[in-house]
Amino acid sequence: MTRILQPSTDVPQGANYISSVPEHVLWGRLPARHDAFIGSVAPGGDIVIDTVSHEGLLPDQGSDPVRYFGGCGVPREEVLDDAVAIVAANQRDAVHDGPHVVTGPIEVPGAHPGDLLAISVSRLDRRVPYGVISTRHARGVLANVEGFDGNYGQFCRANGDRAEFALDNGGKISFPMRPFLGIMGVTVDSDERPNSIPPAEYGGNIDLNELTEGATLFLPVQIEGAGLYIGDPHFAQGNGEVALTALEASLRAELHIDVVPAAERRELFGDNEKPFAYAHDRIIPMGMDEDIDVALRESVRNAIEIISHLFAVPEHQAYLLLSAAADFDVTQAVDLVAGAHGLIDTSLFKRSTGYEKATAFLAKFADHSLQDALEAYESALMSDDVATMSELFARDPDGVPVVRTDSAGMLAGHDAITAFRSKRGGAPSRTLTRRVSRMLGKDAAGVVSEFRKDAGGTVNQTQLWQRISGRWRIVDAHLTYPAPAIDARIWRVVGVPLVPPVVSKDDTASSSVVASPLQGMRVAVKDLFAVRGFAIGAGNPDYLAEAPIESANAPALQRLLEAGAAVQGIAQSDEFAYSLAGANVHYGTPPNPRAQGRISGGSTSGPASAVACGQVEIGLGTDTAGSIRIPASYQGLWGIRTTHDRVTREGVYPLSESFDTVGVLTRDGQTLALAAHALMPEADTVALDGSLAVCPALDECVQPDVQSAFTQFRTAASATLSTSPIAFTPQLLDDWLDIFATVRGFEAWRIDGAWVSKHWDSLAPEVAARFEHDSHITAEQYDAACQRLQEARAFIRAELGSRVLLIPSASSVAPLANPGADGLAAIEQARAQTLRLTGIAGVGGLPAVSVPCETADGLPCGACLVGPAGTDHALIALAAQLAEVH
Repeated sequence: MTRILQPSTDVPQGANYISSVPEHVLWGRLPARHDAFIGSVAPGGDIVIDTVSHEGLLPDQGSDPVRYFGGCGVPREEVLDDAVAIVAANQRDAVHDGPHVVTGPIEVPGAHPGDLLAISVSRLDRRVPYGVISTRHARGVLANVEGFDGNYGQFCRANGDRAEFALDNGGKISFPMRPFLGIMGVTVDSDERPNSIPPAEYGGNIDLNELTEGATLFLPVQIEGAGLYIGDPHFAQGNGEVALTALEASLRAELHIDVVPAAERRELFGDNEKPFAYAHDRIIPMGMDEDIDVALRESVRNAIEIISHLFAVPEHQAYLLLSAAADFDVTQAVDLVAGAHGLIDTSLFKRSTGYEKATAFLAKFADHSLQDALEAYESALMSDDVATMSELFARDPDGVPVVRTDSAGMLAGHDAITAFRSKRGGAPSRTLTRRVSRMLGKDAAGVVSEFRKDAGGTVNQTQLWQRISGRWRIVDAHLTYPAPAIDARIWRVVGVPLVPPVVSKDDTASSSVVASPLQGMRVAVKDLFAVRGFAIGAGNPDYLAEAPIESANAPALQRLLEAGAAVQGIAQSDEFAYSLAGANVHYGTPPNPRAQGRISGGSTSGPASAVACGQVEIGLGTDTAGSIRIPASYQGLWGIRTTHDRVTREGVYPLSESFDTVGVLTRDGQTLALAAHALMPEADTVALDGSLAVCPALDECVQPDVQSAFTQFRTAASATLSTSPIAFTPQLLDDWLDIFATVRGFEAWRIDGAWVSKHWDSLAPEVAARFEHDSHITAEQYDAACQRLQEARAFIRAELGSRVLLIPSASSVAPLANPGADGLAAIEQARAQTLRLTGIAGVGGLPAVSVPCETADGLPCGACLVGPAGTDHALIALAAQLAEVH
């Protein structure tokens, strides 16, 4: 549910808080000297004040905010209770009073007539996620133009930091929100309450859109105690406010209050008694009059008086300078008394004689929010305060996603970055050693920081900050961490290289390219293959500690070495290859550089990540239930599961002899073909007929984003090759999965049961649960399942014939690495659906090639080509052909 700031809800603990209940507000009038103060804030103090927008409360809107906003789709719980109460109290004279709801007056003890009240806007929170723009009473600048002189409004919803403006023709426009208070003022020295519409020297309905967070408004105090009040909250307004109102919506304001004594005021500003503001390193002089031309002249006059006194600039030269180096604009043109204001950059006066005195004064009110934001971010990072970090990252301004990158890849979008942080568990402690900031404009800054990690090494952090709605937010961030000697999530052991290529005696300088097709390529070997001089660890450190040292390389590995490749290292595997996620409770989850914060896919997880991270060209692994195809799909790689028994599994630690196959992963199709030829130097035994088999019934196994990407691939492929359906029903998939689970489970327990029985505590809980289940499969059940396997394998091969089956490689994109309790069920569902897809090649004993695809969100997925047994080389060639036309 959307966060609604009802009265007294979510007020910071210990805050000096004023609600906007009926006894605290005036409706349509501003306070006069006889009005009692409803609270107080001492100079130098802070106060939190609620405001209520008048939109939805007025008679022409039905005087019923529940009904009015309900008609716009807003539920009752999202309508402010104080708005309802204000209407019920009926404090407004609809004929003579203005429309605005004003909270106040609030005493500032020690503020005397002649002083300046400095009202600094520290924070503005949206109380509701919606607002209204309206025109009425023939008051807009086109009031007398036919078609624009009626009463009508536009309901708008907030979407992040933007407002959604729905068009009558079905279109939609969004625009950025910059919240500010249209009314900030001090109480007049009069017995008559002023109407809330026209602004004056005491402030009131100024409608200055520069008064966002970080801005300070200076008003001449009229009575003892000042009598501060605020109201007319806005989500956004353009200069001019041409249609009468802008996007009016309720805000909660946190203000810091200071008083400039009269003597100091005269020393700094002379006898000038006009209001002005200081916001984001700019002085903002104001002028007001019923005639907009006069208002402009007043704002220029105000500007000259301020800079001539504050910066010691002669008046006639100040006039010329303003013409060349300052901007003036219409504040608003619809509030009976129009407004104009200037924008004067204080950096213009760095070489003036009064600059030092002026900056000493302005420093009290300067917008130091960038430094504050930097400090707040670092504090939140060290304390793992995810909510504050989320707030300090922009919410994809202007529809462009914010970005966070590091060596593991890119996270794009506010929600993705927040999800990553919420599961990470904090960052290592560090100490800032130096920081360089460079302003890239008045609302943008680049910040480069260097930190010394307490654990050793240096972290460099580059951030691009942008001031949005008056507050500094991160829009881009990049971190460079010390490079680990070995990333234990990927590698068990690494060398330079670990095993060199085998050089044939026939190799010569002139023939080496031909004789060594994999020359210069590096291999990551899954920790199931025998590597001479090393033990097989099978993803479990306790098993590794007891395993013997291998005296020879696995033949499949030896073939790659003889083709010129070198072994970079032994890469991690899921425990006993008994998972598809890639997570390993002992060594961690290998990174997924194509989808940061998501799992790598397993069980050939380490080799897949090594290839995707660019640390090797070839990943050598195994595929039983999809352990090549799934990490390929999750990480945007090419991968082949070879025909069952075509590549010898000698020297490879088994999971299930009936399904285990050797396979490879690469970043491109050409390297995949070269590695496959090294593993299978003999020619294919079967030819393809050049057609595709498709099975739309399998679409129900796939998530919509992956299905959309796969459909595009299938459509392109169908335009190249003839297609025909294949009768693989969901019921058949379930039957094959049942066969697979029984056979694999019995064989896994037969292989590992003796060791597992003595080391239950060494296993990850989910792996232990699988082995525990397998321990109860009987020999009779296994024999029956083997018979069914033979029948199913024969059926699949007969139905496929010489065609190639085209299906998705996996049912979903890579799930989040740390999904939380709510996401585990979704992951298990995705795993079950993926097994239905991958089980076709597994039960059929068929080769399968995964080709990279991409969802509309830019996440990797895969299209899988399943071919007849013995067509491995032709299948890779066809995959490359279809990838080109996709």
